[in-house]
Amino acid sequence: EAFEKFIQGRKAPGRRFVWLSSAGGRGGQGGSRGSGLSTDPADVARMKLCWGGVNVAKRAAASGKCIPIGSILEVRPGKTTPTLQEPSRSMLDDRRCFSVVTKDRSLDLMHSASVAVSEWISALAVVVQHAKME
Repeated sequence: EAFEKFIQGRKAPGRRFVWLSSAGGRGGQGGSRGSGLSTDPADVARMKLCWGGVNVAKRAAASGKCIPIGSILEVRPGKTTPTLQEPSRSMLDDRRCFSVVTKDRSLDLMHSASVAVSEWISALAVVVQHAKME
């Protein structure tokens, strides 16, 4: 799925693809639907949420553009992080934004369809819960 990724202090978002990656770095770009990812809690805990352009998918983990699923504290719907609350983002639709929050960072995203945002929030909540079962 293509999302707009926001960085604090930058006015223009970057268009990025977001996907779940297995521990070995393979996984379905664009989400876990039909990607054959394991549901075993130990495997899920080693999965990563990655982002990048189409051509950087293979290099995402090496470049730090991945968040280990086990490090996700929460997935917040709406514009709740400082990055999404910047004045330059006041016109963003709250229903089309969400943030993946860890101890050290947040991944702030927007999609053109609020349904896609709801699906990602729900799916990530399940994956994070599975990872905590390990």
